[in-house]
Amino acid sequence: MEAAVKNQHIVMKIDDLSSEGDGVGRYNGYTLFVATALPGETVEVVVTKAGKDYGYGKLVKVVEAAPERCEPDCPVYDRCGGCSLRHMDYSSQLAYKTKRVRDALHRIGYISDPPVEPCVGMERPFNYRNKAQFPTGTIDGKPAIGFYAKRSHRIVPVAGCQINHPVNDAVLRAVGDYIAKNNVSVYDEVTHTGILRHVMTRVAFATGEVMVCLCLNNKKAIKLTALIRELVQLSGMTSICLNLDTRRTNAVMGGTVKTVWGKDRITDVLAGIQFGISASSFYQVNPVQTEVLYRRAVEYLDARPNDTVVDAYCGIGTIALYISSMVKQVYGIESAAQSVDDARANAELNNIDNAEFICGKTEDALADIISNGAPVNKIILNPARKGCDIKTLEAIGAFKPSRVVYISCNPATLARDVKILCGHGYVLIKAQPVDCFAYSAHIETVALLEPGNQS
Repeated sequence: MEAAVKNQHIVMKIDDLSSEGDGVGRYNGYTLFVATALPGETVEVVVTKAGKDYGYGKLVKVVEAAPERCEPDCPVYDRCGGCSLRHMDYSSQLAYKTKRVRDALHRIGYISDPPVEPCVGMERPFNYRNKAQFPTGTIDGKPAIGFYAKRSHRIVPVAGCQINHPVNDAVLRAVGDYIAKNNVSVYDEVTHTGILRHVMTRVAFATGEVMVCLCLNNKKAIKLTALIRELVQLSGMTSICLNLDTRRTNAVMGGTVKTVWGKDRITDVLAGIQFGISASSFYQVNPVQTEVLYRRAVEYLDARPNDTVVDAYCGIGTIALYISSMVKQVYGIESAAQSVDDARANAELNNIDNAEFICGKTEDALADIISNGAPVNKIILNPARKGCDIKTLEAIGAFKPSRVVYISCNPATLARDVKILCGHGYVLIKAQPVDCFAYSAHIETVALLEPGNQS
């Protein structure tokens, strides 16, 4: 193998797509990742980063295009780091995501022929995001807001985004105009100075209610008072919050949240159930596909009137409340206190009395529920990208619920955890990818496992 050199121009063949949607090819045995390149293409590349075993290249020219290639319909696609697959036709994106899940279960989960169904896509994969996060920074010394460029924290100004709900764009324009005209101090990650760090927006598709959270580096928010007066004029505005986070971090939110106008929560409706959503709550970003995902989860759960179900990593209680009318009892477990408060409030809002929410680590709370004699016979897992704690999987292996439904946003950790559960006597029955993040490489998957003999 001969390593490539930075700034070297080469012509190479692309063989595959990475987990981030980058083209993957080899030049004299050396692996290069090339954004916006597709499998089967011959491309001209300039090497931008060269490590010992692999490197990154920038696409200069497509010498021979793949049939899946299409013309990106976004003016900042080549700079913005948001949509990594906009150059690929939508049906091919779905095929790629199906393959990603299947390959992960095969290579990481050691399942020889993974039972993966074709990815369920959207009829209209546009304007689907109900949440947006806009970082601030400077361009040529002037304050700016937009999205980050790929693999960097350079700000790319964006006039409109085709995957965001239009109200998010309206907020972006209002904030962008305001900080530019008033020279608002924006955050600098290097010097840890500046006031405005991020702007987070949420919109409830069912009710039209809008929340804006201004994320600040310090308490000097005097210049933002007039901005708040402008935001209040936007249609649907229901809640405006300030998030104070003085840590040296690039995290979007942390520290404390204070409502400065309107309500603490906005309300959305999912499958007839009302959900109150606060600034720091986890809530699926694509409400249309969330219903698709949850319907498949309920199908896999085979919910019965006598079931006692645990919903682990339950967030604000969306799945627990979704299934509450179908089962005898459901326990939701969540480590984030604010989300547990929201879940309890949501149960009360919907007059649901057979859903109990517990604040704590899943591995500890699950053991307590079982030791206290609750007749849990089925469990739903919906962890963050890092997957489940090993103690949680060991606890499941010990008390052997009849069905484990695993909802995952990361095929790699899903496959890892499926392998562990199979080691405890479970069998992967089927897996269904659902496209909740059109034009990006992200994918949600719901999987069903049952006790049995792994063949």
